[in-house]
Amino acid sequence: MDDILHKLERIENKLDQLTERVAGLSKLCPEREKRLDRLEKEVYGNGGPGIKARVFAAWLIGSMILGAVLSFFGGQAAAWFK
Repeated sequence: MDDILHKLERIENKLDQLTERVAGLSKLCPEREKRLDRLEKEVYGNGGPGIKARVFAAWLIGSMILGAVLSFFGGQAAAWFK
């Protein structure tokens, strides 16, 4: 009988430890959710230009400039080799 009581006490102690851990994680969840929301707003912009839109715009402008430069030099090279 004492053996069963001892095992039950151990189980109760483990359950208490797990309950404390779950309570601690539950407190972290709202903080993490707030941080994730802020990160999403920064990346996607939430109505304004976010990092994603800015990087795409910079890539697009860079591609246009590179295309114009290569087109110019390609035309010059073709005229030079004529």
